[in-house]
Amino acid sequence: MMATVEEIPVTSKGADTLCPGGLRLTPWLWNTRHCWYNYPYQPLTADLHYYYILELSFYWSLMVSQFTDIKRKVRVMMSYGA
Repeated sequence: MMATVEEIPVTSKGADTLCPGGLRLTPWLWNTRHCWYNYPYQPLTADLHYYYILELSFYWSLMVSQFTDIKRKVRVMMSYGA
């Protein structure tokens, strides 16, 4: 049972701005009881699969780039009893 645009509450703007387009109409985003239906055998939809791949690739790039980034000196200025 997919939520339609009319069923999505207008007052919640946080999930609207952070959510990718295809995931905005998923029912579990607006009602957390849907997260537990058919647990642990929920279907993995294509838009959710691509979202997971996108997030995974982002974190893999962060993990790889930590070894190739330029390490800069940190200048700390401290004064005692000024």
